[in-house]
Amino acid sequence: MAKPHGLRGCAGKGSFDRQRTFRIRLTPPVIGLAAGDGGVLGWSQSVGLLRAKRYLLTGDAITGEQAHAMGLVSDLVDTPEECEPAAIALAARIAALPRGGIAATKRSFARLTRDIYRPAFAMSLDFEMETLAGDEVRMVIERQLKA
Repeated sequence: MAKPHGLRGCAGKGSFDRQRTFRIRLTPPVIGLAAGDGGVLGWSQSVGLLRAKRYLLTGDAITGEQAHAMGLVSDLVDTPEECEPAAIALAARIAALPRGGIAATKRSFARLTRDIYRPAFAMSLDFEMETLAGDEVRMVIERQLKA
């Protein structure tokens, strides 16, 4: 069985502040990097194209409550200490279900995502790598480190 994961603390493009709010800040456009497959595909699939474009282009931060309301995260907990037990409990519930149904459902979602987003995946990944190889990202990061 795969190990369950919960989002807690400083993870990826977010950070947990002590007021029970998870803030996600999308950095790719802010530093000159094209939003790649995770941004373009994941966000548009979760929140819709218009809202994904709004946040991916501005890099504005959102709270955990906003992310939950938009469909970016499935569950919220009140404290960081509750995150891992909640993720493990959810994984245990899923693991207790008949494996055939779970596996087939996961394959269905994977196929749907692949079929819908295949052209965009390759293109967004190419653009992300292209901007990553450019000088602009390096210069913006250097400026931010000096500030």
